[in-house]
Amino acid sequence: MRTVVRRPSSAGSRAAEARAARRAARAATRPRPRPRGNSGSGGGRNTSSAIWALTSPWERKQPGELAPAGKFWLELPEPVRYAPLVFVQLGFLPFLFSYAFLPGVVRAGFDLPALLATVTAWAWAKVSSLGAPAFLGRLGSLACRALELPAGSPTDVMWGRILHTTLPLMPVLYFFAVVPALDLFIGRDGNKDKAGNGKPTTSRRGHSEFRVVLWASAIIYITMLPLSCAAAAAQPLLATITIGVGLGMYGASQFAVAHELLHSPLPKDRSLSWLLLVYLFYPHYERSHRLIHHVRVGTPEDPSTARRGQGFYNFFVRSVVENWTEMQKIEESALVRASWIAGPSLLGLSLLAALGPKALGVYLLASFVSVLSLELVNYIEHYGLMRKKVNGKYEQVGKAHSWNADFFWTNMHIINLQLHGDHHLHALKPYQRLENFEDGPQLPAPYPVMMLLALVPALWFRVMDARLDRLEAGTS
Repeated sequence: MRTVVRRPSSAGSRAAEARAARRAARAATRPRPRPRGNSGSGGGRNTSSAIWALTSPWERKQPGELAPAGKFWLELPEPVRYAPLVFVQLGFLPFLFSYAFLPGVVRAGFDLPALLATVTAWAWAKVSSLGAPAFLGRLGSLACRALELPAGSPTDVMWGRILHTTLPLMPVLYFFAVVPALDLFIGRDGNKDKAGNGKPTTSRRGHSEFRVVLWASAIIYITMLPLSCAAAAAQPLLATITIGVGLGMYGASQFAVAHELLHSPLPKDRSLSWLLLVYLFYPHYERSHRLIHHVRVGTPEDPSTARRGQGFYNFFVRSVVENWTEMQKIEESALVRASWIAGPSLLGLSLLAALGPKALGVYLLASFVSVLSLELVNYIEHYGLMRKKVNGKYEQVGKAHSWNADFFWTNMHIINLQLHGDHHLHALKPYQRLENFEDGPQLPAPYPVMMLLALVPALWFRVMDARLDRLEAGTS
């Protein structure tokens, strides 16, 4: 019998060749394995031959590549571009104070709790028909207990309390889900057109219209804190916790504002920065950032520089503790050192006396969330990027010692904090003039995504250590 060999069609052959080409292209972009035992810059963790960099959907656009929506936004007057920092605070007030706004919505004709109760009753009936009424009854009792409602409360009342409890968390959802999603759509911008047209801008004097954004944001938060504490004082414990967490997300963005103000040459800006940091329970940051971080960045002596292989949780403890203890040694004025304790203590005791223990709890919880967010950002900004010693001295800070990100929509909310390399080279540059160094280290995703990634050390190392390998090999 004769064997018939079928040849692939020309279309099939071309498809196979295309698949092979794609596989070869992906293989070419992966970092080459490093020899086992070479821990690289910063030391501390061996890199196995199997390590590879996860690709990021945010990198589908090249640095500086903006979608039409981003280009439209750039056509707005300059200070208005950064208005999201302020608008988000104002826009989420109804969620933070949902206990006051939701009844008005119901009176206006949109009874969301009743609608949810109807849907729940329908679902309840379907599940009960499957033979689980006892379980559903226990679930309802547990919900009433957690929401501090009488047993057997109507379903619409339960839903009203659930909404009051969960809506304050909307800022968390917005920052960690909506903002990165919009970055995918809007794209990237390195602020090249506003960075001084090639001339280094090092003065923070003037630019009053941009300072209005900072002052407005700071004053809103300083006002929101006591209002949130007053709201929580009359709410169940679970709602108090969610108010504290939601407020803490606002506080996270306020560290960017305080950071900008503390670098200002104007005394009134620095005074507002100190007051804002008191409301964030971190007033010594105003001094530690300038006297420790900017001097020691990229060295083992800087508590705010994460070394390669150092997980976030270890970094968090070290940064918080060592920045405080180092400042006790560096700061010569006993009055200044005392103010770091007296300021937050006086505010906390005032809230406790006027509004009760839940108000104090909101202040402390919101401050913890804010400080945690600050230290996550500190961890991200310099991870594994260490300055070398030359003739016994550390080399000058350069473009290679900070991670940068030009994801547009995130930068509009945190006043270009992701353009961090330029800030370390030109600390006096105002935020609206910072630019991205495309020839410096680039993060694979915007800060919100990287913050979540840092909370999972194994995944963080897998992504970022591979990028360090590529930097050392000169391929990125």
